[in-house]
Amino acid sequence: MIEKPKTSFELMSEEYAWPMTAGEVSRLTGITRRALRHYDKEGLLKVARTGEFVANDRKLYYPADVERLKRIMVLTTYGFQLSEVAVILDGDLSVADALSMRLEELRQQERRIRNLILFAHFAALVGDDVFETLAFGTSDIDAFAEAVRGTERFRAYLARQEVLSEEELDALWSRYCDVVEDFLEIDGELSFAAMELVVDRLRQWFGDAYYPADEGDLLSLWTLFSDGADAAELAEEIGGVGTAGFLQATVFFVWAKRTLAGLAELCAATGEAASEAPLGDAVRDYLVRRVGLGEGWMERAFDPDECSAFCDTVLGYLAKLIGDEDAMELMGLGDEADAYRECLGRLLVCADEHAGVRR
Repeated sequence: MIEKPKTSFELMSEEYAWPMTAGEVSRLTGITRRALRHYDKEGLLKVARTGEFVANDRKLYYPADVERLKRIMVLTTYGFQLSEVAVILDGDLSVADALSMRLEELRQQERRIRNLILFAHFAALVGDDVFETLAFGTSDIDAFAEAVRGTERFRAYLARQEVLSEEELDALWSRYCDVVEDFLEIDGELSFAAMELVVDRLRQWFGDAYYPADEGDLLSLWTLFSDGADAAELAEEIGGVGTAGFLQATVFFVWAKRTLAGLAELCAATGEAASEAPLGDAVRDYLVRRVGLGEGWMERAFDPDECSAFCDTVLGYLAKLIGDEDAMELMGLGDEADAYRECLGRLLVCADEHAGVRR
């Protein structure tokens, strides 16, 4: 018959002589005598006093005291304050349940730190400081997105929601809330893949709420995060300050990863022998579509020079991105950074030639 292993409490009770003094418990557990005195002062340990075994009214520790001490150490290691530890040990909440709750809090902190790191990379790429970008947005992309929001066609799309019933409107925005909440729950090693799925869902929602947006349409999704936009304000209500900015940065990085892949395909398709002028035209045409200016009504909102200047700007963002090793690793492109760097270097030369011809 297989014997059930003894618990640490049982082994400790059998293998050591009890009671123990504070010094003996300190040597056994590695916890300082000062800490033991502090726990006693705070009422966390209620040990016996000297009896027939020890003189000078010393504290006496029994196995149950050391077992309680182990729980105190585990809880404080996970960040519980001593006042919280007392409530947990003497209340109805089990140590296991308390740890489960704390682990979820730590996961939330981890996710927020990940989002802050992602946003810091984004702010560095667009050339603004983190505070400026988080508080006020990134000037170049925001300016174009705001111009899109100001077009008559976009205002007409916004007006579509005014004819929805209250139930339809609630259902529409409830789906948006689900997307934001799922974004805030992303964690784990496959977090960027999960981010891509969230951005795809956000794009699907955008299509239902306003108008269909292509997979590479950066500006359309960017309109969701303009100052005062309902989607931006709702995201902040759900996830707290900074959530809209975190989502915005995620949209950018997902767009950038897929755009880099498309540029690499374009570069490979043209071959080394392709002349720079046609390739420069192809790069511009590709980026026009990728930023969302390919639709006739949207392209007509800007003059050709503005479109080209914006494409040059985002191409510059991509060039900085492939030099950011951490950001490339985050997107799962770390092993391909050199290839992208070589390809984009060639495309930048072609784009410069294209711009020179245009000027």
